[in-house]
Amino acid sequence: MPLDVLARQHETVVNLNLRKGVFPGSFNPLTIAHLEVARRARIDHALDEVHLVVSEVALDKPAPPGPSFAERISLLKADAAEFDWLHVATTTEQLIVDIASGYDVVIMGADKWRQVNDVRYYASEAHRDDAVERLPEVVVAPRSGDHVPDDLRLETSAEIHDISSTRARAGDRTVMAPHAAAKWADGPVIRRCEDSEGALAAEIYLESRRAAAPAVPPSIHPDDDVVRWFTQHLMQTADVWLAEINDVPIAVLAFTNGWLDQLYVLPDHCNRGIGSALVRHAQSIQTQLDLWTFQRNEGAQRFYERHGFVEIERTDGDNEEGAPDIRYRWRADRG
Repeated sequence: MPLDVLARQHETVVNLNLRKGVFPGSFNPLTIAHLEVARRARIDHALDEVHLVVSEVALDKPAPPGPSFAERISLLKADAAEFDWLHVATTTEQLIVDIASGYDVVIMGADKWRQVNDVRYYASEAHRDDAVERLPEVVVAPRSGDHVPDDLRLETSAEIHDISSTRARAGDRTVMAPHAAAKWADGPVIRRCEDSEGALAAEIYLESRRAAAPAVPPSIHPDDDVVRWFTQHLMQTADVWLAEINDVPIAVLAFTNGWLDQLYVLPDHCNRGIGSALVRHAQSIQTQLDLWTFQRNEGAQRFYERHGFVEIERTDGDNEEGAPDIRYRWRADRG
């Protein structure tokens, strides 16, 4: 047998003996916490390789915002290429117990461990118990507020326990992996809305509000009336700004007399730090801002609270939609 064939056979045997770990997730975007968890698991559990595996359709999640699936995989591969032991793969499987099949170790965060044990994702409790039993060695990275069993716990720095992709998408690019951060690095250009662009601002408002249902109830006004109100009233009475990417307006901000009246981002650009940039812009000009948000819009509540707004009052629906709402306030002296 030729020596080169023997060499290839030997290489195959060696590769088959590699000890591999799988780290399932969306990684939208990949963060320094993900990298630290993968690195720590590799060291502590003697892994030759760690595979970041992304489901083409994530379990129990809507299509994630930000870059497309293909872009995310490209960014993941670019960041993984910095480490000879880190690899990227995609799968049509959704359950972690299926994704982990064939691996020596499965790595996950505390939130994913809860998901693995949640009977809602199985036909029955017995099905769940059988699936969990089939898992390879389990390694769970702690997160703030989550309990992790001692025998599964991966010891990582407490500094990464609060880092998440959600936090990164909200605008904290310092926690992103390098190539992901470069993709998201260019913030929007914020400029004053011209008088002739009132209809454009109204269209951003209408499209964004429709996409926000049911958290935001539908407008009671016809679209034409909304456009007319923007062009004939809001543009004359408020400070109106547009955020744009590559010269394309994708968000609108309006404030007047200490009130944040409008903040809407086109759905394709949500969770990319655009809204955060606009809030910071308003805060750089105003010393106090009040706003109303609907009680059912929990995402907006978390967003404004992250930016220093505090709840002032609640109503049972003292607005034209008749929907219960919350009044928030931010003051510069509170940060």
